[in-house]
Formats: sequence, structure tokens, C-alpha cells
Amino acid sequence: MLSLQEQSVAFEYETIVVDNESDDDSVEVAKSFGCKVISIPRNNFTYGYSLNKGIEICNGKWILILSAHIILINEFFLQNIPAYFNHERVAALRFTEISNQQNVKAGLEEGAQVLQWKNEDHFIKDHWNHLPANHCAAIAKKAWEQNPYDAQLFASEDKAWALEILKQDWEIIYQIPLFYVYSKPFSREIKIKRAVIEELAKEKITGIPSPYRNASLSLKRSLLTPFRKIKSDRDVHKEISRQMKKFKLP
Repeated sequence: MLSLQEQSVAFEYETIVVDNESDDDSVEVAKSFGCKVISIPRNNFTYGYSLNKGIEICNGKWILILSAHIILINEFFLQNIPAYFNHERVAALRFTEISNQQNVKAGLEEGAQVLQWKNEDHFIKDHWNHLPANHCAAIAKKAWEQNPYDAQLFASEDKAWALEILKQDWEIIYQIPLFYVYSKPFSREIKIKRAVIEELAKEKITGIPSPYRNASLSLKRSLLTPFRKIKSDRDVHKEISRQMKKFKLP
């Protein structure tokens, strides 16, 4: 909230918080910042469901989706967003996490890139990490109205939505030089759990077996692209592979 409060913008915006029966002071804190809070039953929670409920009541043309753990790097982050929705077929924006130095460098040197659907064998593999990440992404409400998030999917609802919207002739802008920090630290166990869940969701969405299922899987850095923060932990990588083999393909 403090990160949003420090933004310098020339337009009005609203802040919607979706709460799933939190048992701390989250609701009171959100209301103290002037946010509109809606509550959903904890048992009904999925990322897709909560996003749909929040976006449904948004009045804006464009919607910035933020996790509570995101810190926007400078005070003009919000002000610069509308410029990237520069024509009516832009559905979503993928911003750049500051810890990924390769992406930061590309964003600064090459600038934003346009992604359009191509019916090619390696399209999903090549562009999975260019699809929006809903801990910090922006979408056009018109695109969401055409194709809401999958409320049944247990993870990676952002990627599933992006692939469907691309197939409907929308565009996604990625490698945008607007930077943020994901500030929540993760234990080794949580890293493994998140990685396994994301890999299972990716398999369900794409139908492509995860490379972690390969018994002869090497520890090449390229396979760790979605998990850069754990790329130095070989034991974590091996544990992801071991746990993935417990699950049958969806």
C-alpha cells in the first residue's frame, strides 16, 4: 500500500483489495489506505476466482494486478502504464522483476516487445516467461470481459489466460522497463512446493511433460529460468525433480 501511496500520477484511480477471510488486520489496514475491500470465503479461494471477483467491480479501463508483497521501484510506475496500452488490441503488460538482471538489461537496452500468437510447435516453450505474471501485471478490462480467468485452475491462471487471449488476436507487451521487487522471502520448502505446483499447472495448461520428469535431467541453467532465485541450490532442483515424478500427467 505504501508503494502505491507514493506514486505520482496525473489521473485518478481506485484500489480494490480482495480478502479471503484473513485472520489478521489486513482488512483494517487496506481500509485505512482508502481501499475498497471485498471478501470471499476462504474455501472458495483460487487465484482465478479472486481475480475475477475483484476485476468485476473495477471501474477502470486498465487494471494493475498486484500481490501484497510487491514494491514498485519508482514513483512514476502507474503514470507510465497507459502509454503501453497504445492500441485497442493490447490485452496485458508484463513488467520486469528487478532481481532478474538479464531481463532488466534487456528492458533498458531493447525496450518493450510485442507478443502475438503464432501457431508454431515451440511458441509456448519459447514465450512462457514472456506471459504476464499476476503478482505484478496490467490487463485491459475489455480483454478480461471477453475471457475471464479460469477459476478452477490451481495455479498459473495468468499464463492460461494469456495463451487464450493471444489466440483471440490480442497482443501482450513484455520486457517493459518498469521495474518492481517481490519482497517476500521463501524457505527452501516453500520454493520447492511453489515450483512443483507451477510445473504441474504448466503441464495441465500446455499438455507438455515437465523436463523435471526426465530421469536424466541435467542441471543446466536454462531449465531454471522460471526459478532464478533458486538456481544456485542444486539440492532444491533435484528435490523438485523427485517430487514431480510422484504425479501423473493431468
